[in-house]
Amino acid sequence: MDCTAFSWFIYGSFTPCGHASCLDSVTIFINYRPLTLMRGWIIAIDGRKHPFAQGDVFEVSGIRFTFDGMMLIGRHEELGLTVSYDG
Repeated sequence: MDCTAFSWFIYGSFTPCGHASCLDSVTIFINYRPLTLMRGWIIAIDGRKHPFAQGDVFEVSGIRFTFDGMMLIGRHEELGLTVSYDG
C-alpha cells in the first residue's frame, strides 16, 4: 500500500482449501482502478481477460509484466510497485 500518496493498494481473496485457506486472487488498485490476477493465470481488467503466453512481456495499467511459465511478475517503475504471482 502506498501510505504517502495512497495511489495504490493490493488485497487478496482467499477460499477454503482442505484444512486451511488458499489465495484465490490478487487485486491491485492503481488510482482506484482495479486489475485482478486470478488462479489459472488470468489477468482481468475492466471485466475482460487480458491474454498472454509464456515468454511474453506486456504492459497493463502501467504495470510491465513478464511471464516465464511459472511466475507472473509485474513492475510499475513510477510507483515503485512489484508484484509476483504464481497463479
